[in-house]
Amino acid sequence: MADLTNDDLRALGRMVVACSVVEGICRPVLSSLMGLHDDVAEVAFAERSHSWVLDALAATVTLRVDDPPLQREWMDWITRAKDIKPS
Repeated sequence: MADLTNDDLRALGRMVVACSVVEGICRPVLSSLMGLHDDVAEVAFAERSHSWVLDALAATVTLRVDDPPLQREWMDWITRAKDIKPS
């Protein structure tokens, strides 16, 4: 492993937790919009990356959400979620 400092490891840990929180929000919403049951969604999304989940959610929201303000709000949230960086 590279010579990571304790600060580097803490920042990496914060990023992993932040990505996990985002995916914990996105996966149920995405599976609901796609009409997938929880068990099927778990298998379908098991090996997908953080960015894949966000891209799929963006594409699905664009297709399935008819309320323009809600669609904009989701798309703004997805954009911010893609920019997760350690604080």
